[in-house]
Amino acid sequence: MNTRQIKILFMVLFSFWTCDGISQGKLIEIANNASESCARPQGLGVYHKGKTYVAYNGKNMDGYIKSYNHKTKLWSEEKKLFEMPVADYHDYPTIVIGNDEKIHLFVSHHNRQLHYYRSPNSNSIEGEWEHQEWIPLHATYTAPVVTPNGNIYVFFRKGIGNSKGSYILSTDNGDSWSKPIDIIDMDWDDFFNDRVYFGQVKFKEAAGIYPDRILFNITLADIKNKAHKDLYYLYLSIEDGLLYNVEGELIGEKMVTKEQFNKAQVLDTKNSINNPILIRSFMVDVEKESGRPVMLYAFYDYNAGHYNSHHCFWNGEKWEFSLVKLKSHPRDIEVLGNNSVIAYVAARDDKSDTQCIAAVRSDDKGASWTTVTTYVAPEGNIRTYTLIDNYNHDIKAVIHNDYGPGWMYSGEGKIYVHGAK
Repeated sequence: MNTRQIKILFMVLFSFWTCDGISQGKLIEIANNASESCARPQGLGVYHKGKTYVAYNGKNMDGYIKSYNHKTKLWSEEKKLFEMPVADYHDYPTIVIGNDEKIHLFVSHHNRQLHYYRSPNSNSIEGEWEHQEWIPLHATYTAPVVTPNGNIYVFFRKGIGNSKGSYILSTDNGDSWSKPIDIIDMDWDDFFNDRVYFGQVKFKEAAGIYPDRILFNITLADIKNKAHKDLYYLYLSIEDGLLYNVEGELIGEKMVTKEQFNKAQVLDTKNSINNPILIRSFMVDVEKESGRPVMLYAFYDYNAGHYNSHHCFWNGEKWEFSLVKLKSHPRDIEVLGNNSVIAYVAARDDKSDTQCIAAVRSDDKGASWTTVTTYVAPEGNIRTYTLIDNYNHDIKAVIHNDYGPGWMYSGEGKIYVHGAK
């Protein structure tokens, strides 16, 4: 039995886990009118010049935003930006700050139009926001990114049947936008090539062999979304607008063919129609000096009947994999250095039968993991944990709780934040 097998066996035998006895982070409630969404860990909050902004869904998935002034230590009143004609948990707002210092907010209507809201004033939620509606983009899962030159990219899944990975681009702070640019499609016949799912989309400055780039990871899913297949990593070069794999090898303007997908593949889950495997909750960050990617993902263990959190990183020659925590889902990732990473995972407290967030740290590239902090909601289960973009230490992350059965669009959920100190 090798070292990895011994480690997994030890984790299985001693998998009873509780939040008790572990340092607990303090949560601060900032809203009590939230609804449930399937928000990815991106664009839910952002810090800029003394203010933190948080966007979320209220009752019936209506859209709200509020801000925190780090000088006065006060939260603003919530500002309602839109009402949803149909409540759908796919339709969550995402925000970025442009080079004009205005807030840019995006929200899809599931597989239909994409909506864009822009604040009238810099670094403020006050005033009448501009609104644009783009029909039909068939958009879902918006992921906005701003590059240093001020360009705003909005990535999204386009369509539901034979869907594509696409983005739109503004080079003038949102005054005008490009037509959708498709960068991911599939031209081969496979049970699992009906849908594309983005994990996280991030801009990273040049490091190591890599240029300024927008990096992301994806999986593929079947037409009924019953299983997700494989894990892929690639990046879009800001300089030439082309796609590359982790080795810096050119993929092209669009990833379409089986050969191109093979170049970007990180993990082959070996799915089949009769053996579906679920891989979900996948996210990515990079080592600052080398620029090499580090990822987390949840993988379903059919024999055990639960998900486990896994970690992988590119060592310059190949991907290396490790188990982070049994019976858990990763919610966000934070790379601290070339050896250190924190995995924020949603884990079930076996003692109280509630779900909390565990900050699990590795200082040896994933060879071993230690739970350093837990976050427990005063009531209900914690569903999400998302780091604030460019966070200030007063407010590091935004957390959504799960109020209970039947509450999905009722506006009874709570939103919390916590600091890094």
